[in-house]
Amino acid sequence: MGKVIIISILILGTILSAISISLADKMQKVPKTISQNVVEKEAESLANYALNFAIKKLRNTEVSITDSLLKLSYTNFDIGNGSIDSLIYRKITSNEILLKAYVHANVAGETATEVKSTTLYQQPSNQINLSSAITAAGSVTVQGSAEVNGDISENTPPDFEEIFGIDKQHAKDYANNYYVDPANNITPVADITWIDLEENSSFIISSNWEGSGILIVNGNLNVSGNMYFQGIVWIMGNVRISGNANFDGALFVESTIEIDGDAILTGNCEVNFDSNVLSEDIYNMPVFSSYYITNWN
Repeated sequence: MGKVIIISILILGTILSAISISLADKMQKVPKTISQNVVEKEAESLANYALNFAIKKLRNTEVSITDSLLKLSYTNFDIGNGSIDSLIYRKITSNEILLKAYVHANVAGETATEVKSTTLYQQPSNQINLSSAITAAGSVTVQGSAEVNGDISENTPPDFEEIFGIDKQHAKDYANNYYVDPANNITPVADITWIDLEENSSFIISSNWEGSGILIVNGNLNVSGNMYFQGIVWIMGNVRISGNANFDGALFVESTIEIDGDAILTGNCEVNFDSNVLSEDIYNMPVFSSYYITNWN
């Protein structure tokens, strides 16, 4: 009887020992599995970030694909728990580009690599058609000795995306100069400039001032002094221009515009439609060479 009990105890001990070993082995595997899942998710997120970074560089003309292939390799491009290893730009056609991002991530001793790709379509610049010196959603009043050389399209709400090929938020993101409630006559205003104003506030130009490129004002514009601007001006509010103000290019207003050339306000002001100004330099800016995502893998 005693032997039977001893044998039973030994067998039970062996079974319990085997169960303990099995549980311990599984307990070791669980954290490893969790860590692997975490690092894989981390690598996937980093690859998405890397593709967006590559797209931004392309849209901001920070990279130039002179041949059919461009590879950017990095050694210490660390982001969070991982790194971007390389970005590849490959021309598929004259208007299509394939981007690939290679990354790796490290979490709790586990490593994962990820490769993601996207295809972009570039809008040809010749699709953009500008034909009027002034386009306004409301009325256009020209008084005194002021001159408008070119067509005036009044009561014609301008379509931002139709003109620029992108929405306002992307245009704001691409701006080289960004101002919030700036002082009068703020500079520089070149390439792409975005100005945000408080409600019913105006960007005021009241003395010798020059600008160029694309000026976008989220508010009103009030010009009363000597100034010269070459390019496109887009105003989301009302516009009042007086004095010796000269615009060469095109003016878009989402509300009403009053151009006053009365001698009391220093004389002549001119708005001249100039297709040459709007051609090569303007069309080569990022907003005129927009890339649209056609797939993401």
